[in-house]
Amino acid sequence: MIGRLKGAEQDGRGAAMTMGECGDGGAPAIRSLCILCGSREGNDPAYRQAAIRLGQLLAQCGVRLIYGGGSIGLMGVVADTVLAAGGE
Repeated sequence: MIGRLKGAEQDGRGAAMTMGECGDGGAPAIRSLCILCGSREGNDPAYRQAAIRLGQLLAQCGVRLIYGGGSIGLMGVVADTVLAAGGE
């Protein structure tokens, strides 16, 4: 889970599938998060979907993404999603 995310359901791999709310309405417990992902998306479309959901949650909860600047693979998916959702 990210920070104090509540209501996240888990799939068999532990990825957050749905989201209730972020924290208690104040500042997020985690302000920045460093994420390292693969330079490929993998063989299972679920990996890409989990990366998209993670990016959405980061932006929604105001958690800044820190990464190595990669624009391909799962790292690119997370980064592009955060930016598209208005995050940083």
